[in-house]
Amino acid sequence: MSRLNQKITQDLAKSGNRVIKCLIELGVRLDLVARDVFGKSARAMLEAIIAGETPIEAVKRVHTRLKASHDEILRALATDPGDKGRAELRRLLERVVWRERRKANIEAELLEELKPFSEILDRLETIPGSGGISAASILAEIGPDVTAFETADKPKRVGRGPPRRQRVRR
Repeated sequence: MSRLNQKITQDLAKSGNRVIKCLIELGVRLDLVARDVFGKSARAMLEAIIAGETPIEAVKRVHTRLKASHDEILRALATDPGDKGRAELRRLLERVVWRERRKANIEAELLEELKPFSEILDRLETIPGSGGISAASILAEIGPDVTAFETADKPKRVGRGPPRRQRVRR
């Protein structure tokens, strides 16, 4: 489950990049006014674009936390993507939404499977930068019994695979 979660996370990033690339090719520079193109405001504007709304109507969907001014947003949304562009954006956004749901389901299943190891998960979450899913991934990779490792350095090497052979020059 942990590796499936990693794969779906990579696929989600690729899908998101495709949406951004499509927007840029269509002349819609949403990435210039929103830090996160899939955040609340940007997604609302993206849905407005797909629905065929004017830039002025799209600006009305913006939440107050977006730092860009209304004029900057209007300039970013000034280009009409056309029917084909909207259809392509709709298709790409549907892929992103599907992957987001799939990722959430996988993460929920992973955490459910690891409930018997909640004490170990709680200890792993004390590692700086290690949250629920990160801790669950660590536990899934090395297992609950760390006595199999001779030293504290051994678990670091588990995810890397066997050591590489040095090529000898002749």
